[in-house]
Amino acid sequence: MLMKFFLDTNVWVDLIMQREPFYEAVCSMIVFAEECNAQLCISSLTVVNSHYICCERGKMPFEMFQERTRALHGTLKICNVSARDIRFSFSRKWYDFEDGVQYSAALRCGADCIVTRNEKDFFQSELPVINPRDFSSFV
Repeated sequence: MLMKFFLDTNVWVDLIMQREPFYEAVCSMIVFAEECNAQLCISSLTVVNSHYICCERGKMPFEMFQERTRALHGTLKICNVSARDIRFSFSRKWYDFEDGVQYSAALRCGADCIVTRNEKDFFQSELPVINPRDFSSFV
């Protein structure tokens, strides 16, 4: 069965910006996904938010952002955020609205777990929530 790992925006930004000390753990996940035919998922909201974080705030050239995102097309699935995800987050009164939207998108794309450095933000999750540094013990 194909394992699906939904990456929260902070993990995706760690990868795209190669942020230390987090980058190595995220790279290990990528290698695992490629070797074990697992799928990494992010939401379309993550792509938009990470563009802002990387390019606008982090001053990364757009071409580099685009290149690093495209490099993972074989392993990466981008899940659309829908009106249903917005309504879900509103109705469940998630502490952090954006995390509620991400969680709903993770459920819809069939994720087996959510990978984030902010585990406490997903305390309402019924999916397992893991930190990238703990990834190897999860699989």
